[in-house]
Amino acid sequence: MIKKIVLGFIALVFLLILIAILVAPLIAAKVERNFNIITQNPPYEVSQQAQQLHNQLMVADLHADSLLWNRNLSKQAEYGHQDLPRMDKANLSLQVFGIVSKTPNNQNFASNDSDSDRLIGLSMVQLWPRDTWFSPLKRVIYQAHKFKQYAAEPANNLGLISNKLELAAWQDVNSKTTTNLKAGLLAIEGAHALEGDLSNYLKIKQAGIRMIGLAHFFDNSFAGSAHGIKKHGLTEEGRKLVLIAQQDGIIIDLAHSSSQTIDDVLAISTRPLVVSHTGVKATCDSPRNLSNKHIKAIAQTDGLIGIGAFKGATCGNSLDSILDAIDHVTNLVGTEHVALGLDLDGAVTVPFDVQGLPLLTQGLLQRGYSAQDVAKIMGQNIIRVMSQALN
Repeated sequence: MIKKIVLGFIALVFLLILIAILVAPLIAAKVERNFNIITQNPPYEVSQQAQQLHNQLMVADLHADSLLWNRNLSKQAEYGHQDLPRMDKANLSLQVFGIVSKTPNNQNFASNDSDSDRLIGLSMVQLWPRDTWFSPLKRVIYQAHKFKQYAAEPANNLGLISNKLELAAWQDVNSKTTTNLKAGLLAIEGAHALEGDLSNYLKIKQAGIRMIGLAHFFDNSFAGSAHGIKKHGLTEEGRKLVLIAQQDGIIIDLAHSSSQTIDDVLAISTRPLVVSHTGVKATCDSPRNLSNKHIKAIAQTDGLIGIGAFKGATCGNSLDSILDAIDHVTNLVGTEHVALGLDLDGAVTVPFDVQGLPLLTQGLLQRGYSAQDVAKIMGQNIIRVMSQALN
């Protein structure tokens, strides 16, 4: 009798596990559908002139969170903001893939502590390896591994950029052929991924990370966040991290950083700085957006301001709101210091998915930008800064 009960219990456990395995992907897909929203579905129509120019560009973007989700990026999906087939259709060749490793409950732009972690549930529902469930560092390593698996598939026509030689080789191939050889550079959103231990820097470097966002939605032991409790600046360990990373050819990203953190980094930086996905206070007065003072200071490092496509960055969900922010940066510091940092797949609502990138090319032309300046904004600026900041 006891044996039957035990066997029945074991069978029940296996049944529950099987149900979880079958149901979890459906739940994960529903979660993403609720977070990554577009206000205008494709197809997107542009003029022949705009499309012809767009097809000739090397298009690049400074921030997308596509690796966070369990969609197969090798296949075109009906939801989410981008995948590899849609990147091809959009002529998007170079993408910085941000790796999210922890987000707080009740996330907001004003003030968040670091006590909670929404990614525990998401990593479980998405059936990530168990060691990722409670470890931001392991989540970084896992998502970096996911990218490398995509890059290992020849059909994806995708490479990983980890140094300036690889960047130059990718650029050379795309300048000589109409085939869109795609490339990704891996970034982390928040130095909390080091779990308070600077020695973990070597682990993320070995995983392929070549851009470090110092803070995300809460303060950490290296840097203060614009959305944290104290919003402090760089700590002593944070200063060490910035200097070591720049020496190693890893780009420092100031998106989400507190005002004091930005000032502290500017005081010690030796290479161009980027703000991968942001807006500007002049067109959208938000805690996460940049003042004119910081825009000018970042430009003086020969750095870049990546303009987001989401309401928190632009105070709108329209093409014009993105273009307004680009106009402001251009008028303030020139076309050499503005780029795309749309934050696709970043749990945000955007006016179009990646296939709508030609709309930006057309919008820039309509606002009087020359073809040369459009090329800079749509990708050449990112290539320039990467070639200067990478080893």
